[in-house]
Amino acid sequence: MALIIPRAQPNLAKPIIFLDIDGVLNHLNVYDKREPYINRDNMNALNVLLDETGANLVISSAWRYLITEKLMTVEGFHHMLVTHGLGYNRHIIGKTVPDGGEFGQDRGSQIRNWMETTFRYHLGGPTGTPWVAIDDTEMPTFPAAHVVYTLPHQGLRSHQVSEAIEKLKAQGFNTR
Repeated sequence: MALIIPRAQPNLAKPIIFLDIDGVLNHLNVYDKREPYINRDNMNALNVLLDETGANLVISSAWRYLITEKLMTVEGFHHMLVTHGLGYNRHIIGKTVPDGGEFGQDRGSQIRNWMETTFRYHLGGPTGTPWVAIDDTEMPTFPAAHVVYTLPHQGLRSHQVSEAIEKLKAQGFNTR
């Protein structure tokens, strides 16, 4: 029998981090491994960002297909990240839509769609919620005030954590 410990519900007034994984929580020099890999230092940097902001996570990474294709639930995805060092009390509140379809391949469009439809209308989130996407892939049409780029061979570092916090503050977020 499995013990299931209920987690607290996310505070939808908190900022949102759209999280890519490849090139953010791992880096290119690990792709020779044939298994999912999360770099502990990169995960620690994410935990610092989440400690400072209390932000909710939305998975924008290709890893979201584990949820989309029903290979695991959002809760299972959360558990997978916890086993790789994510703090237990973090909240994954969703994932962006699959590539293709009416929102296309552009990650920026998929993130905008998620904010406009899922968050505001389905979850009842506040319209002025600060948010930032952390990614290693350039999104040329994406507003610079909402994106933090990582280097794909390094992943998330402390200076990018500081940059994300500053961008959230510029959107009206006050740290704890």
